[in-house]
Amino acid sequence: MIIIATYAIALIFQFLNNYTKIFINKTRFVFDEFYYDSPATIMYSIFVIWFFACIIFSHVYLYIKAVSFEKIQQQQVYIFIAAMILSFSGGITSFLPVYGIDIYPYGNILASIYPIVITYAIVKYRFLDMRFTTVKTMKYIFLLLLSSLTVASLNVIGVLPGNA
Repeated sequence: MIIIATYAIALIFQFLNNYTKIFINKTRFVFDEFYYDSPATIMYSIFVIWFFACIIFSHVYLYIKAVSFEKIQQQQVYIFIAAMILSFSGGITSFLPVYGIDIYPYGNILASIYPIVITYAIVKYRFLDMRFTTVKTMKYIFLLLLSSLTVASLNVIGVLPGNA
């Protein structure tokens, strides 16, 4: 239910962002290279609060659930959470100019560390069980290709309806 409500709220924000000026009213050119929506509207501020609330809630929930996991899975989750905290703490700097705090968003570079940490977790702790994921993906690709070739072959020989 929480996921459905979150998606519904996201759709509302998306609609307001695309089709009204309630979300973004004005923009200003900052740092001689970016346009920021500034000053922030009330709806934009509500979005920012909601965005960070979702992030904090999901990570706290994952952390609480990790207590019941096996030791190796706990390590995987803790590495994942650490990587996400690092990435999001850098990404926060992108929100500052919207609120008139003109600090260049250098922190965005921290987001590039996330894939490095996750790659480390995949290699060291077999995070995300890549062998299982790869095998399953290859099976689905094979089935998709097989069914596509079957339909294409039936279409070429004229068995499918609509070919006269």
